[in-house]
Amino acid sequence: MNGKLLFMVEFILPQHLDENFLDQLARQRPIAEELFNDNVLISYSLSIERKRVWLMLSSVSEHEVKQIIDMFPISTELDFDFCLVDFHVMRPFELPEFSLN
Repeated sequence: MNGKLLFMVEFILPQHLDENFLDQLARQRPIAEELFNDNVLISYSLSIERKRVWLMLSSVSEHEVKQIIDMFPISTELDFDFCLVDFHVMRPFELPEFSLN
């Protein structure tokens, strides 16, 4: 990761997801895509209960992590915490095999 550190960010979502909050979620999708393209956002996960969101970020410092989090519209309305991660293992993405049948 080019000398960068890996951080896990956890957002605690509100009990009720009102229309304003859902609008903010929609507005952050292009931001997340840009961060994925820049290899800053490594993964983005939502719990099945829709109560927590986890991000894996590649960053040079905790200060930069806070700046990245501030880019997300929902960050001003949510509690979050983050920590430095020693490693994060993911299975490589594989395309399904093509069948002529």
